Amino acid sequence: MRKCFNLLGKFLLGVLGIVLISSVPVVLFQIGSIFDFSLYFHTVLEVSKSLVLPSQWSLSYFVIETGESIPISLGNYLGHICIL
Repeated sequence: MRKCFNLLGKFLLGVLGIVLISSVPVVLFQIGSIFDFSLYFHTVLEVSKSLVLPSQWSLSYFVIETGESIPISLGNYLGHICIL
């Protein structure tokens, strides 16, 4: 049982780390400003919301030659996720 809790704790810390690290580029690449903590925490909140709301999930394929991003439709998959 202890191993199960240990594994769950590591998983949750991993997810938290991914959310915290993925929010950093939004703040660092703001032109003409230093690290803005309010924007960082707002971005962390938005990333966290998008992880638990399947309606905000979007996938896209980046075409290197043209530089455009093509959205990928998941169709019924998101509908089944919403039901769960």
